[in-house]
Amino acid sequence: MNLNFRGHHRNRKPILLLVGTMIATLFAVTSLLTAAVQVPEKADSEFWFGKMESAGRQFRFIIQTTDAKDAAEATLISLDEGESRFALTGFVADNEQLSFELRASRAKYKGQYDPDTGTATGTWEQRGAKIPLSFERREQYPDIVPEETWEGTLDAGIQKLVMRLRVYKTAEGPAEYFIDSASQKVGGFVANGTLVDKTLTLDIPALRGKFTGEYSEDGESLSGKWSQGLVLDLNFKRVARPSTIEPARRPQNPQPPYPYQALEVAFPSANATEQLAGTLTLPEKGERFPLAILISGSGPQDRDSTLLEHKPFLVLSDYLTRRGFAVLRYDERGVGKSQGDHAAATTEDFANDVAAAVKFARSRSEIDPQKIGLIGHSEGGMIAPIVAASDPDIAWIVLMAGPGVNGEQILFSQGQLIVAAEGGDAAALAQQRRIQETIFAAINGHPADELNDTVIEKVTADLIGELTASGSELSEEELQNLKAALLNGIKQVNAPWFRHFLRYEPAEALRKVHCPVLVLNGSVDLQVDPKLNLPKIEAALTEAGNTKFTIRELPSLNHLFQTCETGALSRYEKIEETLAPVLLETIEQWLQQYR
Repeated sequence: MNLNFRGHHRNRKPILLLVGTMIATLFAVTSLLTAAVQVPEKADSEFWFGKMESAGRQFRFIIQTTDAKDAAEATLISLDEGESRFALTGFVADNEQLSFELRASRAKYKGQYDPDTGTATGTWEQRGAKIPLSFERREQYPDIVPEETWEGTLDAGIQKLVMRLRVYKTAEGPAEYFIDSASQKVGGFVANGTLVDKTLTLDIPALRGKFTGEYSEDGESLSGKWSQGLVLDLNFKRVARPSTIEPARRPQNPQPPYPYQALEVAFPSANATEQLAGTLTLPEKGERFPLAILISGSGPQDRDSTLLEHKPFLVLSDYLTRRGFAVLRYDERGVGKSQGDHAAATTEDFANDVAAAVKFARSRSEIDPQKIGLIGHSEGGMIAPIVAASDPDIAWIVLMAGPGVNGEQILFSQGQLIVAAEGGDAAALAQQRRIQETIFAAINGHPADELNDTVIEKVTADLIGELTASGSELSEEELQNLKAALLNGIKQVNAPWFRHFLRYEPAEALRKVHCPVLVLNGSVDLQVDPKLNLPKIEAALTEAGNTKFTIRELPSLNHLFQTCETGALSRYEKIEETLAPVLLETIEQWLQQYR
């Protein structure tokens, strides 16, 4: 569970306000495209260049084509998504049309070509949206260079993000500004710029963000503040060319070709209204395999449970499949290739999706229906017992950092541990607790439809008044950050998932689980504290009369099961290890008895 905002208090170490989703996912947007592949550049190519505007973003595309034996090979390069390259299928470019499909992203394009102008005018279609898009034929790789490029680093909690500002001068009218998060490979955000003397103000509607900065005397730096709810320092420097963002080292990520089958699969949700998409891996030898279904934690997660370029479910799936287990992992509803609305779902809805995955697995001839088990991480470790409690044929479950107490207790514990790990003093810890109590009281005291902006603003004003009266000195920036954290926190916690999470007691399902259970927690997990949660899980399973459970606290592992010393969230990105070998070995060795 990743639920933190970073703030600062005068004369104190940084504190964390546990009130919302991770600021590391700063922009809360996803790539327009998915499943980038390394497509090599080739000589003797011809090119097409196009620009498309959608939802406050501008996407610049280059299509590179090379004649092959049977048909043209074509690659789409998305300049505003880290110059990621995507293989196109069904590519046609003749005197009448330009058309292609990008199957990985369920997108297609068809345009009418005008030979006189060398331009194709048409429509990009993706997931029901139809967006105008024109391409121009070019003989050489288009040289699309801004007049000015600026870069700076934004400290966004557990991740430092390289931000890029591109400026294009126009012959007539004002300059055009675009913001990119180079580290996240998302960009093209249209910024409305205003320059008064040496102060530049940028409003970025798609991000609900704002930057205000002042140029230095020599014009080579731009120092200012980034505001996106919270206010953070952001200082740009002019660069001759964009820096290359090297991918993080993730040595455990397996690379194809794999010594097993990896099948793209899809199955209907429990109510058969949406399709969920995933990957089923099958060992190279054998038949009627035992199967593990992987269940990810909170927040929109893809089938690999990708976070900070770590792909823990890909690593776990590869490890188990090489050792004789089939594995099914899938994109959560509304993520990747799966349909549905993630934001409207609760833990119970996600449990229904897991039940649908189980039903699908039992229909596969390659799978032994009596040997299907569940492996859940974080919230997934809360979901697995829900499914097992209602399905006596589940063979076993593995809980990785699964909660044993309700969400309110999880967040209280999480808040104190993370603030302390980041250097917060006693006063910061007390303020953290008081803020959370205020947010949860607002949720518990008002039905969702009554917790409107007026009520939220009053609750926020009352708490700020209380903190001020108690002697807390807040600068204007700190006050703005506190207001933003409270307002955003209450609104986010008022969502269906959060309301359910705050009150749900995991013990209710655990007391009904009778299959074998492996419970694992890292000893320095700050998000699901083993000292708080493991005894509660043990008590619930004991009450169920379950004698087939094993509980292990693994030394020096954090919430992501990486080897570390403190468990601090700020280390997640820096650690190259995705999953500690001791975790992988512990799961596999325990599972061998249930093959």
